[in-house]
Amino acid sequence: MEERFVGIDLGNRMMEVRFLDARGISLGRWQGKTTQKGRTDASAWADRPGWHRSVCVGLRRCTADHRHGRGEGARAELRTNVYDLPVGEEEDSEDAMKIARLICAYPEESLPTVSIPSEIEERNRAVVSEMQYVVESRRRHVNRLHSIFVRQRITTVTKAHLKTAERRWETIEMLDTYRKQVAVRLHCYICALEQDIEELEEKEREYLGEDRSSRYVLSIPGVGPQTAMAFIAHIGDGNRFNTASRVSNYVGFVPRLDQSGDTTIYGRIHKRGCSVLRNVYVQAAWALVRSTQRSPLQEKYQELIRRKGKKKAIVAIARKMLELTWTLVQKQ
Repeated sequence: MEERFVGIDLGNRMMEVRFLDARGISLGRWQGKTTQKGRTDASAWADRPGWHRSVCVGLRRCTADHRHGRGEGARAELRTNVYDLPVGEEEDSEDAMKIARLICAYPEESLPTVSIPSEIEERNRAVVSEMQYVVESRRRHVNRLHSIFVRQRITTVTKAHLKTAERRWETIEMLDTYRKQVAVRLHCYICALEQDIEELEEKEREYLGEDRSSRYVLSIPGVGPQTAMAFIAHIGDGNRFNTASRVSNYVGFVPRLDQSGDTTIYGRIHKRGCSVLRNVYVQAAWALVRSTQRSPLQEKYQELIRRKGKKKAIVAIARKMLELTWTLVQKQ
């Protein structure tokens, strides 16, 4: 009966806090900013006499929740969890009250707890996200540069002619004056992006060298540094998953399921979850099946093509590679 429950609805700038006792009776509310001072004030509000013995704090899943769930400024010994709760789109105060009522009504093990990433995991995720953005930006600029040649009816130029800085510069000489000025500007942008990619690749190699699991991830055919970095950033040691199929569900590689009575219908993959991992593992699967080194997964791919077609087969191989990676990291 001495336990207290705190529901917090966080935004980027403001947070709404509601306090309940063990009977579900409201003990008050607090509203403030998500700055360091605001977090300290919220913790001090909850750290009143008699409250410090057992205080359960619940937050809804979002980026700000990760910062706050791992945050500083709490003088009391608070049990803080981030939950994936369907609280809707009501006002912040109502959402905070719903969170407090849910963690009051249900035991902790019955609620869908979200793992809070560590500082190292957030650093790795930032590098993966930046790499994805820079690579995509370079691809768009190369496509734009290629379209300039097409508009001048130079159809002999392919993407291979624009792959390196030297070949791009030689190819640009074929353009007329105005289009050449535009192409030179795009060439400068692409060179700057390629420099960024080199720096990010160096960071990836450095961070992979610090992680003990990286050698197991990189041992899989088709898996390179970018795929390994994405796995370590988003899955880590994988201890929060009980089975390999749960990792596939987290990434979005499992099919939609429609059940009614004795009827079970499997649809396409639901594509919910970590899109970054899903994308890199599909690319890794293509690298694997096109490799000259033979492997059992290549034989499985050829078997699946005959029954499912290329698209479904490559997704199935990507899922197997992901689950194999998790198994290797778990069993070392």
